[in-house]
Amino acid sequence: MDAPPPSPRLLSPKIPGELSVDAIKITSVLMPIWTVLPSPEARAAKYSGSRLHATSPTSSPSSPKPVSSLSELDVRSLKALYDSKVLTNPPSPNPANAFTVEAFAQRVQALIADDRALIERLIRFAQAHDLLRKNAERAQKLAQESGSALETYQKQVSKLEERNMSLSSKQIEL
Repeated sequence: MDAPPPSPRLLSPKIPGELSVDAIKITSVLMPIWTVLPSPEARAAKYSGSRLHATSPTSSPSSPKPVSSLSELDVRSLKALYDSKVLTNPPSPNPANAFTVEAFAQRVQALIADDRALIERLIRFAQAHDLLRKNAERAQKLAQESGSALETYQKQVSKLEERNMSLSSKQIEL
């Protein structure tokens, strides 16, 4: 099912250089969102320039490596990046980053790409968590089985010691 084509009034205003009423309404709705949405460059500068680093289980925290996506940041860096104080105080508008529909779409697409990467990371974390939980359950079961086996072994040792003592005492009596 195809959507109807956009209104020609939106695409080409009647007076050159002026926006139609619909375009003005749309722009007024999108402008507050635009001021809050960080540009991909600003996000990259923010998470690469403010001592944020990616860590892996094999790397040491003292050796930061450059990151190309929010999904590569460690949890503390993500928390700092999405700090509510930072989000409620958007950066001042830069004239070089003027609002256009294309720029708005680019920012939204960059956020969608980061969201996808973060969701994939969350899925990997959940899978790792499940694996760790299963391993912990197996380890607990093995520990219980080992404890039971140790008790059985200790009982057998004490029985053998008792038999040895009784045999030794019988041998001494003879």
